[in-house]
Order: sequence, then structure tokens, then C-alpha cells
Amino acid sequence: MKNIKNKYLYFIITSLEVIFTVAILYWNNLKDAKMGVVRHITFWNAKKFPNIFIDNVKYFILIILTLLLIIQLIKISKLPLIG
Repeated sequence: MKNIKNKYLYFIITSLEVIFTVAILYWNNLKDAKMGVVRHITFWNAKKFPNIFIDNVKYFILIILTLLLIIQLIKISKLPLIG
């Protein structure tokens, strides 16, 4: 990753992966009463947004992969947080 273009591209892609993972987890853990207008969307599009992170094993693996992405992102971007 000595090339600057690749470094910035990797930084952007990894950041988006982490953001989207958190967004999917948050979306699937919302209750219908708290969602307001979104509950009508999910009522009609229930098959488009399945609850794929219900199983504890999948949830644990997802957290581990997200942490690995964050650690690798910090190493690549040379931030002095983890090293």
C-alpha cells in the first residue's frame, strides 16, 4: 500500500463497510413503534430487509470482522491509536 491512491481508496472503502455494517445492525434492531414512517416501508418491503443478524454466532462473527477492518484501517492510515 505504498501508492497513495490505493491507500485513500482502501481507507474510503473500509470506512464505508464499517458504516454500512453499523447501519444494518441498527436497522434490524429497531422496533416498529420507534420507527415512525419507516415501519410502513418495512411492512410493505419485509422481504427486502430480512433480519439476518439475529443469530448470536453471526452477530459475534460480524463484530469480530468489523473490529479487524477498523484495526487494519488504523494501521494503513498510520493513525497513532492502535499501532
